[in-house]
Amino acid sequence: MRGVLIFTDPQSGIYQIDLAQSFTPTQIWKLPHGDVLKGIALAPDGRLTLAYSTAQTAGTFFTTDLYALDLHTQKLEKLLQRADDLETFYHPFWQADGKRLYYTRTAPLYRNGALISVALRIERVPPADSYDYEILYESAEQLVFSPDKTNNLFIKVDTVGLAQSLWLEQDGQARELIPSGAFQYLNSPRLSLDGAWAYFLASGELLTAKLPLLPSRKPLPHGAPWDVWRVSIQGGIPEKLSVLGGDNPTLALDPFGSTNFVVHQPGGLVLVSDGKNYLLANPQGYGEVLWLEHAP
Repeated sequence: MRGVLIFTDPQSGIYQIDLAQSFTPTQIWKLPHGDVLKGIALAPDGRLTLAYSTAQTAGTFFTTDLYALDLHTQKLEKLLQRADDLETFYHPFWQADGKRLYYTRTAPLYRNGALISVALRIERVPPADSYDYEILYESAEQLVFSPDKTNNLFIKVDTVGLAQSLWLEQDGQARELIPSGAFQYLNSPRLSLDGAWAYFLASGELLTAKLPLLPSRKPLPHGAPWDVWRVSIQGGIPEKLSVLGGDNPTLALDPFGSTNFVVHQPGGLVLVSDGKNYLLANPQGYGEVLWLEHAP
């Protein structure tokens, strides 16, 4: 097994596992008491990008700004700041040359001082100018690129019914891979190293338009139990790859191209290899995981 896992624990901070050396987690950043840590990404300059807020700024809804964390100096630098407690930035993702930071933003919309709606958007911005942002997709979240940066994958959300669909943009054209209503919920889209497969996490079993949701397993706070699926970028019927049964997990694929993957879910960081599940750590609560070729 090769590479390094970086994962978050919302109770304590950020941890690292060197898969070539040991499966023992090492803490690399301690979360100050009461602070909020939701998302993580690796920037081209080697720093980590965090969806994070301090205990003093988290607000009623525990929303987050975006920060850069230098693991060598342990210093944080704010990249994007919320305008109010209802706004939040999360799911950061970097352009390979570091010139654009992509993220999901929820933005409250007001009329005559009263909240009338909340917009969900995928945006991008030059890190040096947070006011020069560009809206890429409305009612969408969790943008990721293929390793060769030619395609991107994202989730579209029906802001009225909250139904989710999975979309691929290829050669400037976006098309639906997983239609709205096929699963109860979707999360953590990823593209394989060769760009041929779209991986994702889904709550519940695959549905058809005429089949109601009848979960055979106990419902969890974020819907029926979640599992890992994949579908060809050409389309077709998705294939279930694991039976995990966790709640609202996140996913990391092997950067070296194997079919192994790691899932972060409350109470378990799980490596899935050759159809078998291996428990690597016991993070408390919801978090995210990166599988990198080298330590940042």
